[in-house]
Amino acid sequence: MTSSLKSLAEKFNEWLIEKAIPLSAEKGINPLNHASYEQFLPTGIIDYEADIRVRVQARQVYVFAMAAGYNWLEYGELTAKSMLDFTEKNAAHPEYAGGFSHLFDSDFNVIDTLFDLYNHAFFFLAYGGLYQASQCDSYLDKAEALYQILEQNFKSEHGGWYEGNYPAPYRRQNPHMHLFEAFMLLYSLSFQQKWLTRATAMFELFKSYFYDEKQGVLLEFFENNWAAHKSKRGDVIEPGHMLEWVWLLDRYSQLSGEDVTAYLAPLYKNALTKGMSDSGLIYKETKVNGLIVDGKKRCWAMTELIKASLVMLKRGDQTAEQVAADGLSNLMLFYSHKLNPQTGVDDLYIDEINEQDEVSIDKAPASSLYHFVTLAIELKRYLKTVG
Repeated sequence: MTSSLKSLAEKFNEWLIEKAIPLSAEKGINPLNHASYEQFLPTGIIDYEADIRVRVQARQVYVFAMAAGYNWLEYGELTAKSMLDFTEKNAAHPEYAGGFSHLFDSDFNVIDTLFDLYNHAFFFLAYGGLYQASQCDSYLDKAEALYQILEQNFKSEHGGWYEGNYPAPYRRQNPHMHLFEAFMLLYSLSFQQKWLTRATAMFELFKSYFYDEKQGVLLEFFENNWAAHKSKRGDVIEPGHMLEWVWLLDRYSQLSGEDVTAYLAPLYKNALTKGMSDSGLIYKETKVNGLIVDGKKRCWAMTELIKASLVMLKRGDQTAEQVAADGLSNLMLFYSHKLNPQTGVDDLYIDEINEQDEVSIDKAPASSLYHFVTLAIELKRYLKTVG
């Protein structure tokens, strides 16, 4: 790891731990009900008018619980517990006991009771984070109960689960990717074999359906039987997700002993060649052939670029070191004070940059911290290896 990469990694983790997480904990939470707001405005003021996604609560529970587990936030466990308590009481799904509704209004009243598979992936992560922080078995019990809700109500005969209790236009790999992540976290913390078995089922979906071996890419949208969707969405790829799978597959290999080498280089290479802009940022969507579908770039994709590059570096790809360093440098472009020094707040970030590399979404969603924390954990591991 070059001194440049080491320095950038240290700088990022310092920003996250000393500025971004404390700001979110101190100002991003409603002091009366202990729930997270949806987002900050670029001035550092809460967006009090925005509706609030329930999955934001799950992601923030994970953030603060993991921050507690790594001694990054002294009161992180209490913050996470209080937030989960509020969510369980106020966003409980009216039909699926143990599940959650979809959306609060700006006053934290439920306005959409949709049951969504993607949302619930992050509650598994939240339970894992709180189990790590507290070692309380009740969080493993909650995770098991939630898994049984999926099995009993949304299981597909073709593998995995349907999108939720609503007519979805297609099935997606994305919820299953995050369930893969969550099941591995729960296994790594509890050592309960059932969670690794469930992660393996997600890996089998990846091998059989999500991964296009001929093209070396990850498909996103599918028919009910996991055939590529017949619409124009069927050959759309998200380079950020391809990079995320590089990191997840490497983690699965560590836990299971499975050789995933054959998938990593194609996913990584094709994400860079088909999905990276001339400025080094990651496009939201392209076609399998590399044609740009959505040329905007979001900050979370940069965290996946860096994590994937660290995986490839660890596995012997020396060129990935510079990619990781450049990715960290470019991620800092999303810090709002870099983009708008007149109004930006040093502790914040922005969500999206457009095709011309201009700010297109200048707000700071609370949900982005989840990506930052997972990156910081990987950077911490790598910094330990270089001293």
